[in-house]
Amino acid sequence: MRHLLFLIAFFGLWEWSSRAGWLDRTLFGQPSAIALYLWRGFFVQGHLWLELGYTLAGTLMSFVLGSMAAIVLGLGFTQWLASAACRRISSRSAARWAPRPCSCSTR
Repeated sequence: MRHLLFLIAFFGLWEWSSRAGWLDRTLFGQPSAIALYLWRGFFVQGHLWLELGYTLAGTLMSFVLGSMAAIVLGLGFTQWLASAACRRISSRSAARWAPRPCSCSTR
């Protein structure tokens, strides 16, 4: 109940401040004008559904491409790090008597 009262007070104060001219309408639009724009855009004219589809498709493509790049870079880094660790361990003279922790070739 307190959350609902907070939202009503927040949007009411925002609407009142915008109508009174205390807030710049370019930066802070009126909540009623925003709601009217969304109502017309989605349910009357319907053009915002296409824009929403573009936004969701772009978000999904960015997520997939970013995830693929992170996996490739992560696997590549772990392989590089493991091979560097193998080279370092195999190059130590004191570690020659110890069993090899990895299956890398010594040079």
